[in-house]
Amino acid sequence: MSVTFDNLVRAVAPDFPTDREVKASRDVVSWYKVVWSSRVLMVPPLNVVRNNMRELERFAEAVRAFATMDFSSPMYKWDACDLNLQQATGHDVAAAIDQAHHYLLTGRGGAVRTDATNRAWVSCDIETRRVEWEDNKLLSVGFGLNDNTALALFDCDWKSPSIHKALQDLFRDPELMFIWQNGKFDCGRLKWLEDIDARVDQDTMLQHYACINEKQGTHDLKDMGQLYLQAPAWDDELDQYKREWCRQHKKPLKEFMYDDVPIETLIPYMQRDCIATYRLHDVFNKLARPGSEFIYSQLIRASNVYMQIELNGQRLDVEYLEELEYDLEQRISEAQARLDAVAEHIWNPELYKQMTGAKSASDKFKPTSPKQLKWMLQELLGYPVPSTDATMLATLLAEVESGKIDNPDAKDFIEAIGDVRKYSKYLETYALGMRDVVCRDHRVRCTFNLHGTETGRLSSSGPNMQNIPRNKLIKNLLVATPGWKFLQLDYSQAELRVLAMLSEDPALIKIYQEGKDLHDTVADMMFGEGGHLDREKRNLAKTINFGIAYGRGPSSIAEKFGKSMAESRQIIEQWFKPMPKVREFINKRRRMAIKGEPCVTLLGRQRHFVITNEAMHHIQNEYINTPIQSLASDFTLLSLLSIHDYIEENWKGKARITTSVHDSILLEVVDGDPEMMLEIAKTCIQIMSETPLKYVPDCVVPFTADAEVGYKWGELTELDMQTGLEKTDENS
Repeated sequence: MSVTFDNLVRAVAPDFPTDREVKASRDVVSWYKVVWSSRVLMVPPLNVVRNNMRELERFAEAVRAFATMDFSSPMYKWDACDLNLQQATGHDVAAAIDQAHHYLLTGRGGAVRTDATNRAWVSCDIETRRVEWEDNKLLSVGFGLNDNTALALFDCDWKSPSIHKALQDLFRDPELMFIWQNGKFDCGRLKWLEDIDARVDQDTMLQHYACINEKQGTHDLKDMGQLYLQAPAWDDELDQYKREWCRQHKKPLKEFMYDDVPIETLIPYMQRDCIATYRLHDVFNKLARPGSEFIYSQLIRASNVYMQIELNGQRLDVEYLEELEYDLEQRISEAQARLDAVAEHIWNPELYKQMTGAKSASDKFKPTSPKQLKWMLQELLGYPVPSTDATMLATLLAEVESGKIDNPDAKDFIEAIGDVRKYSKYLETYALGMRDVVCRDHRVRCTFNLHGTETGRLSSSGPNMQNIPRNKLIKNLLVATPGWKFLQLDYSQAELRVLAMLSEDPALIKIYQEGKDLHDTVADMMFGEGGHLDREKRNLAKTINFGIAYGRGPSSIAEKFGKSMAESRQIIEQWFKPMPKVREFINKRRRMAIKGEPCVTLLGRQRHFVITNEAMHHIQNEYINTPIQSLASDFTLLSLLSIHDYIEENWKGKARITTSVHDSILLEVVDGDPEMMLEIAKTCIQIMSETPLKYVPDCVVPFTADAEVGYKWGELTELDMQTGLEKTDENS
């Protein structure tokens, strides 16, 4: 059947009303705008929608939003005459806050919206000089008081006792429901800059992510406002000013500071942010996917908890940082010298130009040139390599380690390239990167992105703690605060335990119930009793154990272990043979993808896919991986929230969470009291063990967590569960 706009619209919105229409337009400016007089949504031409996955996803979301529009609602009016934009400055700010507070409490049942418990809605936004923690200041605070009214506060002394008290009284009022767009950022900066405690009750960014569209890059307030509220691009004037200012001052956009923006431009921008946030929350309440309520409520909890974790930060060893920078520079220099030694008798610029058609070539080999690097590798290996990216280099390094590549020059060259890239990344991303963001108290505060991945796995930035290398060279940059000690709690094989739970495979469940070593047991199941004693066989079992949830196939086994495709298929068959229910689970998930069945996790997260023949293999792998990775990640998140509550209730001031990385949670505990350390560790381990059963009551797979302690993140030692001290040979 040929695809037409009509059947595409019906596929996206089966109950699309008959009183409105979707029409294509070649005018890009008109896309996703509504012609109110005729109730028509203008969209890109069919060929644009069909050939651009991102456009197709935006089309689908726009059509669903348009299908539910109430054309009689004032929600879509944005002219200045339709909005009540109020301002207060200087000594009038405290009184304006108190008046707004009174209006919210007395206006319930009228223009002020309320939630199910009669809390008055109030949307909030702030503007700061910059997004970073340091060299920053609070410029303005805004409140959305109803669908059309926003109050802006600015040009005042935020530390004035009367202003501080008025703001604190408002933010602490349990009768108010605070709505933000990325409220973790705003509340964190209010605390950091002005010691104002604020909370996140609702968040349109997280609501859109959890309840409507999990796709990355779709949660920006401006984009959502235009799509769901038909709002104008109210920040265009601000963006234009930023670009012009940077052009005139010859500075990059990242160096722009918002206190350079004229107040008459900044304040209306913030006020419209407040009104858009207020209105979007109402729209999203109506459009929220059934079954998404639980995960959204937990993300709101997490927003408040991770705000505190960001404020806690991690201690940076500044003295070690100095040493590390010098050490890394030396390592890079040594690796470069090894590269140069090989290149000196291999690199031939004339031959390179002749073989590649390059018009010019440097006299000396440039390892930063992908074309030159490909040519060098071809000369050394005797065959062409398809690319020089990180994946290809990892493959070549594995072949060097396994002995498949035994040419001395090739080995030296590939290892040197690997070292140059590795240590350069360590230097630029972590050593220099942390120096750029460290705060005056010697702590690094990254940003945790609760909406950063489509599966729900946590991501972070500035710096990216989720990808920090295991190498202690880098992890030792982060140390316990003097007088404190690290306690790290780490789920044991969380994703594989989730696979056992979801597949209900008796053999895999039995391994965990009996507390056996998974990799040893699976190696014996695949290769016979004693199979785990063979290093390669155990590594094969381990590789498939961890790769099965990501759709690892025979080609990756063949590539990593130097096996033929036939051998690799046989190895995978040997893995599945004692665990047939795992195969059934995987095959079922593949069939679900083909049929386009919903991809929903046990806790209510959902992935959306536009299914095409070209993308089918990738989508099938995502159908397999999503329920596993998502649930394992959510178990860690839910455990962290419970651990935070436990610490707040019992050990406030004596323990705190400083970060989480994948399946592990890192705490600082006041040093010198082993009994306290032991009690906290035992309770946290119990929380992590009980969390899966709490949210999946029929779970028969035991979940366990390990505990480590120490003073440097890269040198943690197993905690002795009898003494509360580091485990040693003497006390083990």
